[in-house]
Amino acid sequence: MARHTEIFGVAQAYRVQEQPPHEFRHAKRDKKDKSPRWARLCVVTGAMLLLLSSVAYGGHLFAEQRYDNNIKRADLLGSARGDGKKAEFPLDFLVIGTDKRTSEDLDPKDPSSHVASVKGERADTIIFVHIPENKKKAYVVSIPRDTYVDIPAMGNYEGGKDKINAAYYYGEASDEGNGGAQLLAATVNQLLGVTIDYPVIVDFKAVRELTDAVGGVDVVVEERVQDPRSKIVFEAGQQHLDGKTAEAYVRQRYGLANGDYDRQLRQQQFLFALMNRITQADIATNPKKLDKLLITATDNLTVDDSMPVQDLVLSLKSLRPDDAIFLGLQMLPSQEIDGVSYEIADEEAARELGQAVNTNTLPDYMAKYPPNDVSRGR
Repeated sequence: MARHTEIFGVAQAYRVQEQPPHEFRHAKRDKKDKSPRWARLCVVTGAMLLLLSSVAYGGHLFAEQRYDNNIKRADLLGSARGDGKKAEFPLDFLVIGTDKRTSEDLDPKDPSSHVASVKGERADTIIFVHIPENKKKAYVVSIPRDTYVDIPAMGNYEGGKDKINAAYYYGEASDEGNGGAQLLAATVNQLLGVTIDYPVIVDFKAVRELTDAVGGVDVVVEERVQDPRSKIVFEAGQQHLDGKTAEAYVRQRYGLANGDYDRQLRQQQFLFALMNRITQADIATNPKKLDKLLITATDNLTVDDSMPVQDLVLSLKSLRPDDAIFLGLQMLPSQEIDGVSYEIADEEAARELGQAVNTNTLPDYMAKYPPNDVSRGR
C-alpha cells in the first residue's frame, strides 16, 4: 500500500471562479482579486468544476449566458436523481474524463491507454470531488480506472465485478438511455459509501485544446522517459508542453515505473500547471485570450441537466487555488484474475475516506493518508 500512497494525493488547489451578474454589467471586485466571476468557476466545474477552475485574474466583462449556454446538458443521473438539488453544500461531484473507442480505434495488438480490443466508451479518468458545507476546501480524489469493483445492476445489465471504468460502458449499453454516468456514479457511491450529487463529463480532447489555448504549459519531469505509443520523449527537468505533447503526457502509462498511478500523478500535475499558466498576466488580463479559453473549456463539458451551474458559481466564489486538495484511493498490490490484471483498492481505507467525507473529518483522514505534491511528475 505504501507504494501507491506516495504517488496519490493532493496537489494544490485551484481557483473556482465566481460568476458575473446577468448581462454585461460591472460587478464589484476586490482590488486583490480581479478575476471575472465566470472565469473563476469555469476553467474545471472541476475538476469539477479540474479543467475549468482558476481561469483568470482579469477584470473584464463577461455575460455568463455566453459560457453557461455553451455547456452541454444531459440526464446524467436518471433514476438516481433526488427531489432536485440547489447549490446546497456539502456537495459531491463525479468528474468523468471520457475515452471513446470507435471501430476505427480498435487494435488488439496496441496496448495503449486509449486503443483497446473492446469497443465502446470508457471513463478514462475518474475523479471524485467533495466540497464541504463551509465551502472552504475542494477535495479531489483520483480513482484508478482499472480498480476491481462491484458494479451494480442497471436495466438489462445484471451487474458484476469488473474494472470501474467499464461501469460507464455498461451503463451506456443498458436500456436505461444515457446511463453511463448514472451507473458509474452508483459504483463510486457503493465503493466509498457516499452519494454523488452531480456527475460532470469532460471530453478528453480538452487537454489538447486547453493547452493550446493558453500557449502551452510547463511541467517538471523527474527522469527521461519515452511514450511507447506516441514515441514522444520527455526529457528530465522542466519541459514545455503544447497540446499534442500534453495529451501524450497525461495519457501515458506504459513505460512509467508505476503505470497508471504515475499517469494519475501526471494528470494532477498537468492540471496544476494549467492553473498556473491561466493566472499569468498575458492570459488573465487579455479579454480575447480569456474568452477563447472559457469557450474552449465550456465546449468540452457536459453536466447533469439539474445542475444549477450559476448558483454554484456564486456559492464557490471564495475558493482559491490553495483551497483544493488532491488525494487518491489507497491501493493494495495488483492481482491477476482469470488472466486479466486488476488494481485492488484497500476497501477499508476507501470506507474511511467515505466516512471522512460524510462526517466532515477529512483533515483527520489526511493525517493518516497525506496528500500529494504534484509539482513534479515521473
